[in-house]
Amino acid sequence: MSDSFERPNWDEYFMLQAKLASLRSNCITRHVGAVIVRDHRQLATGYNGTPPGIKNCFEGGCKRCSDRMEGKIKAGEALGKCLCNHANLV
Repeated sequence: MSDSFERPNWDEYFMLQAKLASLRSNCITRHVGAVIVRDHRQLATGYNGTPPGIKNCFEGGCKRCSDRMEGKIKAGEALGKCLCNHANLV
């Protein structure tokens, strides 16, 4: 093994876990991941998307995401219309 190998510190490690979780997001405009940690142990992880039983954003489930992709609204506008849960933890 190389002497130059550097392990990520705990914060870096768990941030990488959150980044990995964000890859499961079904929101078409923003991918968010989250990790809950206690005493260097990962308790839960999650990502953003539509609630259970609602079509995914990329299937037309969130009108705000569709409108944003079509340029009808700008980033940060009409947030009250967003159906997505952000970084639901499981």
